[in-house]
Amino acid sequence: MALDGTDWIRLRRPLTDIEKERELKVAQPQDVEPDDHFSVFSMNETFLETTDTHFHSRGVLSWGGLAVVVMGGLIAYGAADNLTVTPEHVDATELAIGRFFMGLFVLGGLVILGIGLWLLSQEMFTWSRRPIRFNRQSAMIYAYRGAPGKEVIAVPWKQAFFFIQEGRDSMTRAFIYSIRCHVLDEAHMIIQTFSIGNPVISAYRDDTDTGRALASRVKAEFEFIRQYMENGPAGLTHSELVPSTVSVRSSMRLWLHDRKALKAEKNSVASIMAVAMVPLAILYGTLNYIGRLTSREPRWPPMVDEDCKSTQGVTSTSD
Repeated sequence: MALDGTDWIRLRRPLTDIEKERELKVAQPQDVEPDDHFSVFSMNETFLETTDTHFHSRGVLSWGGLAVVVMGGLIAYGAADNLTVTPEHVDATELAIGRFFMGLFVLGGLVILGIGLWLLSQEMFTWSRRPIRFNRQSAMIYAYRGAPGKEVIAVPWKQAFFFIQEGRDSMTRAFIYSIRCHVLDEAHMIIQTFSIGNPVISAYRDDTDTGRALASRVKAEFEFIRQYMENGPAGLTHSELVPSTVSVRSSMRLWLHDRKALKAEKNSVASIMAVAMVPLAILYGTLNYIGRLTSREPRWPPMVDEDCKSTQGVTSTSD
C-alpha cells in the first residue's frame, strides 16, 4: 500500500478495469480546451511544475486532527481521573470491573489521540508542498513520494499511465475527480503512484450530464499538460499561478480562489456561497499557513535539478 495524502493506493497489482476505462492517453488529444485549473506553480521552455491534488485542500486535515486530538485527550483524561477515585460502599469485584472498563476508555482515548496526531502530521512537519515536474526536453516526470521519506518518483512521459480517479469526500459525500499517474513495471504491475493538479468536487457523478460537464475540467487540465509536453508553453495561458511562498496571504489566496468564480456568476445562490466561504477560508487558510510554516521547502535531488536546468526565464510564483 502507498499513502498519497489521505488516499491509500494498493501497489503490486495489475490495473483495474475502471482505471483502464478512465485512461488519459498522452498521444490522444482530449475533446476540451486546455485549462490549467489553477494548478501551475511555474512554467518555462524546459519544465512545467504543478501542484499535487492535496495541496489545494491543505488545512482540512489539521482542523479534523485538532478536533480528534481534543476529543481523545478529554476521553483519556476523564477516564484516567476516574481510575484514581475509589467510591464508597463498592466491593472489590465491582471496583475491579469498573477500573477495567475505565482502563479501556483510557486506551480508547489514547488511540483516538494518536489518530488525531497522525492527521496533524500529514500537514505539519512535512513538505510545504509536493510539486510535480514535467520536463519536456527529456520527456520525464518527477514527483515527490512525501515526507518524511526523500524518495522522488521518476517516470518517462510516454510510459506513465494517467487516468481520472474518482473519490468521495468522507463528510459531504461529494464526488472528487482528479488526475492520478501510475508507474508500471515490465509486467504492467503498479509499483508507484502520485496525484496531479487541482481536483474537481461535484455533487453529481460523471455519468450524469451535469457531473460530466464538471468532471471535464480534469480532462482540460490534463490537456494543458499534454500540449505543454508536445509543443511547450507557446499558446498556453494560465489565469493565475499558484502561490508557492509560505505566508498568510498566499494561504488565504488558495482558499479564496474559488470565491472569485462564484462572484463572477452574478446570481443570488453563488453570491451567498461566496459570502459563506469567507469564515471557512479564514479558518482553513490559517491552518494551511501553520502547516506550511512548520514544514520544509522541498529540494529536488541534484539529478533532477541538472535535468531541469534552463537558460530561459522561469515564470515563477510570487506572493
